[in-house]
Amino acid sequence: VDIPDGDYIWNCLAYDNESQLDWGSSNRSFREGIDSDTPSVILTSPINSTTNYEGQVLFDFNASDISSGITNCSLYFNNTLNTTSSSISEYSSNYFLVSGLTNSDYLWRIECTDLSTESNKGYSENRVVSVIDLTAPVISIDEPQNNTIDLNGDVTFSYGVFDDGYGVDNCSLFINGALNQTNNFITISWENKFDVREITNGNYNWYIYCIDKSPNRNENMSVERSFVVNIETIAPNLTLISPNTIDTDGNITFKYIVVDLNSSISHCDLYINNIFNQSNTNITENSVETFNIYNLVESGYNWYINCFDNTLYQTRNKSDTWNFSVIYDRAPPTINLLYPQDRATITHTKYVNFIYNVNDASDISNCSLIINGSRNVTLTNISKGVTQHLTTTGPLYNGEYSWNISCTDNSDTPNIGNSVTRVVIMDTKPNVTLNTPPLTTFSDGTFNLTYIVNDDDILRNCSLYHNISIARGWVSNLTNTFVQRNIPINFLVKNIPDDTIFVWNILCYDKDYYTSWGDENRTIVINNTPPVLTGNFSPLVWDEDNYTVINLSMNFMDIDGDQISYTSTTPPTISVEIDNLTGIAHLYSNKNWFGLTNVTFTAYDDTENTTSEPVTIVVNKIGDTAPKIYQNPQNNALDTDGYLFLSCNVSDDYNVVNISLYTNISGNWQLNQSQQTFGDESTITFNITELSDGSYKWNCLAHDDNGNYSWGENRSVDVGIMADISSDIPRFMVNNVNISSYVLIGYSGFLNNTLNLGNLTIYESDGDVYFNENISNSNIFDENFTINNSEMLNITLDYYYQGKSYKTFTNTTIKIKECWWCD
Repeated sequence: VDIPDGDYIWNCLAYDNESQLDWGSSNRSFREGIDSDTPSVILTSPINSTTNYEGQVLFDFNASDISSGITNCSLYFNNTLNTTSSSISEYSSNYFLVSGLTNSDYLWRIECTDLSTESNKGYSENRVVSVIDLTAPVISIDEPQNNTIDLNGDVTFSYGVFDDGYGVDNCSLFINGALNQTNNFITISWENKFDVREITNGNYNWYIYCIDKSPNRNENMSVERSFVVNIETIAPNLTLISPNTIDTDGNITFKYIVVDLNSSISHCDLYINNIFNQSNTNITENSVETFNIYNLVESGYNWYINCFDNTLYQTRNKSDTWNFSVIYDRAPPTINLLYPQDRATITHTKYVNFIYNVNDASDISNCSLIINGSRNVTLTNISKGVTQHLTTTGPLYNGEYSWNISCTDNSDTPNIGNSVTRVVIMDTKPNVTLNTPPLTTFSDGTFNLTYIVNDDDILRNCSLYHNISIARGWVSNLTNTFVQRNIPINFLVKNIPDDTIFVWNILCYDKDYYTSWGDENRTIVINNTPPVLTGNFSPLVWDEDNYTVINLSMNFMDIDGDQISYTSTTPPTISVEIDNLTGIAHLYSNKNWFGLTNVTFTAYDDTENTTSEPVTIVVNKIGDTAPKIYQNPQNNALDTDGYLFLSCNVSDDYNVVNISLYTNISGNWQLNQSQQTFGDESTITFNITELSDGSYKWNCLAHDDNGNYSWGENRSVDVGIMADISSDIPRFMVNNVNISSYVLIGYSGFLNNTLNLGNLTIYESDGDVYFNENISNSNIFDENFTINNSEMLNITLDYYYQGKSYKTFTNTTIKIKECWWCD
């Protein structure tokens, strides 16, 4: 239909054969020609000047277009596009939901575009909405429940937090009113928690405090709960071993020792830089435990160990915190040569001990001795910073050798370091040192020449050279063919004439026929002099029937150092005894003699002698003295058979005529025995028999023929009758091998007629009696005594003496073996 431009309304009317009719559902409109109509936009909510407290706003509106329909609508804030929707329903409610709006006044409108080719736009009115967030986060705490008792000091605080506005910025844990920690990464859910370790014993309260992200910083606090920490106080004891220095390859073994006094160890955890790394549940206490980590990057680190025991409450302890660094080793070892110095001469050995030390960031893999450019010997067991030794594998003969040390570290990329090069000079001839006598000395013609010789190998011989024969000149006199290194050796030279100058030296040969003299010739001037008196003798004075002692070496000396011997005159009333080794002289006066006399002493060296002036002797008159008594046995002696032998030894300046024994055997102190004797010295032994057990006292009384007497000292003797048991029962026996064994009873022969033996009884360790008769023909074992079993035997002897019963015993253990040589 060709109609003019304009706006039209249309509908349809229909008739059926029954003359019924009906119109379409609604009238419709259309435009013929260009569509210039704009969409109609009507705002529904929020109303103008609305205030929002959550930061989330629902913008509701209606949109329609009379001609073309709506293609999209957009929300503008403060004339700036916020969002666009193409799902627009005309003549019904549409909306935009915007969240996260910050505190501000928002000028807003809706702009819609129709479907015409002209894309006509329709605009709503402008309205204002003000956003102010006043809603705080909602906090619900979960664990631990109120009044919980914690047994290990590690507590997890779990909670949920929710906010319908801007979301939650952070939440903090407060314990006993003090901030413990804060979490800035909050999940709006129940899956939030704080982990607190190593809380000490005590009562605590806690709550969660949260702040939202709104400009108002709305905050809220949870309810407050209480908990108690009650940890067992005896915790594992930890000792760190390594590392605490620098590692060079990033492969670390952490070593530690843990001990718990009350329990075994449940597990130990490794923390690096305060972060859990790994755990070990297979722990052996008091031994080195390890954790291994590989390929750590270069950096500084700290570490510690946490260990838990197997008690009910799993007591935990934390070690000290140690630091270490990982710095990869890229430098070669540094080598410091110590011995020998450059161009040093070695004279004592062909096998040189080269000494050095080496340092490196890594451990040392090996070090080698390089001689004249060739590797001589290599060692692999090298300690850094410690003096090291490398000895040549073969001899270095006389000559010059260049040497250095080369070392390789065990880093991931091994580095090789070389020392400076030195020269060592080998000159291994013997080294002869003349010892004694000194460079120039005097002698009497007989002397020892002492020397020491050292060499790196066996010495063939050393010879003494001297000038004693003028006709022959410098000659060899004596030779040692058995020469020990570094040990003093001597040549004995005798009878060199007086007034002679003796020049000497030593020449030595080693195995390689290298020779060496002593450092320089030495001289001995022969000038033999006799012993000399060092001072006058004082008068020798002592009492009658006594003696005196004098040290002759204090009165004579020999300037040549010769050994001195002594003699003396022998006055008729004096006897002299001289010990030439010590120079001690004993002078005894004749019995009952006193008065005045003299003696002379003569000192001898090898060829000369010197005699003293007469030495005055004065023996003082004392008169008759009482006898002197010496007793045996000693005081508090022990006797085992009741038969005593008591000895009284008596000496006197007159004749001893009687010696008596006094005892308290009868209960009173009285004479027991007496015996006549004659002479100025006498020994009487008294015998007492058949004494019973007890403690007895005894003494000696002696008389001489001049009316003098004296007592000895009161002495005690303890009597205890005793018999001993011994046996040849072996400590083990071979199964099914029969042997004879004997039990021996030992006692004094003086008891033969007075000691009555009782039963000899053998008991097993369980108290069973085997027999109480002679052991020699008796089988010692039960039939069920088997291989590898042991039996302890108790052997007891009863015996009787003077009507009194005695008992003695001994123990022995026998083991049955399968063979004689078996363990």
